[in-house]
Amino acid sequence: MQTPASDTTESSPVRPAPAILARTLRHEVCDLLQTLYAGVAILQKRLPAEAPLERRLLMDLRGRAETCLSMVDAVVDLVSLLPGEREPVDLAALLERLLPSLRARYRAAVFLVEGPAPLWVAADPRRLEQVLTLLLQDAGQMAQPTVQVRWGPTAEQMAELLVQTEGLGASDEQLVWLTDPFASPDQARFGIPLALARRFAALHGGSFRAGNRPEGGFALCLRLPLADPTT
Repeated sequence: MQTPASDTTESSPVRPAPAILARTLRHEVCDLLQTLYAGVAILQKRLPAEAPLERRLLMDLRGRAETCLSMVDAVVDLVSLLPGEREPVDLAALLERLLPSLRARYRAAVFLVEGPAPLWVAADPRRLEQVLTLLLQDAGQMAQPTVQVRWGPTAEQMAELLVQTEGLGASDEQLVWLTDPFASPDQARFGIPLALARRFAALHGGSFRAGNRPEGGFALCLRLPLADPTT
């Protein structure tokens, strides 16, 4: 598999103060979003059946709120993530489960997938799902028009996930999050998933690379140790 040229390594430990601030922020945001969710549910019940546009707008509002919450969760994990409980996770099955909702959300993107099943990795399953969801959302936003998603084992006993887009690549402001998270609030929605994936991979004995492709577009590569599901 072709992999992006740039690489990253885990750096300095995280101080506790930002973690406390991030968890406080999440608590406040959750309170606000719960009110929004309740309002959307009430309005959906009151809308007549012949109001498809209004229902679609409400669902879009809820979807944006859920995206906001997922990004806040990512910030909390980025500043406080510790090695979690690892267990065998079927990477192929997880990707197949995530892709339908991504296709529905990014209708302009064509997701082309290829890889063997099953492909077991040693990882914290909840964190892995979070990281993959955010990375594929980044790819879906950039797709012009194709997102290639490939996975498979390597000779180094690692599982490799490669995601490539066509068209325009990432900006310097987006890529700086790989090496210097929170240096600027610019491009946070794109950069937080990159920074979180880098930290997640390092804590799981893997690696994460991301960068622009020479022929145009963007590529990222996540590697995690293979696992034996019978142990």
